[in-house]
Amino acid sequence: YPYYNMSKRMFWYYMIELGFYLASLALIVTEVRRKDFFVMTFHHFSTLVLVIFSWILNYIPIGSYVLLLHDPADFLLELGKMFKYAKKDYAASFVLVLFALTWFVTRLCIYPFKVLRTVFYEMESNYYFWYVF
Repeated sequence: YPYYNMSKRMFWYYMIELGFYLASLALIVTEVRRKDFFVMTFHHFSTLVLVIFSWILNYIPIGSYVLLLHDPADFLLELGKMFKYAKKDYAASFVLVLFALTWFVTRLCIYPFKVLRTVFYEMESNYYFWYVF
């Protein structure tokens, strides 16, 4: 079993992220339904599943790195949506271009070549990863 001696900071980072996605999932149901309701519901649900499985399988370093890579793009997407809902189209366009660039770098460059490479080729034991899935 992969052993990782987790610090208190890492524990609280995981708990805050888990709480954020749980709250986001609960909020989606109660707020005004927007065009992206089903997409955002699926996004938050799948993120919760991934965070919980990384916790259960003790892949905490990998899980925290994935969360850290995904947070900047998520923040910019929400900021761009806020500008769009406020009818600030120029600011929304600017932030959404930043979102697209951040998303491209973090999820199409860093994620596959650093995180996935580590998970599939450089981890000492990924037996439990394949056993669950």
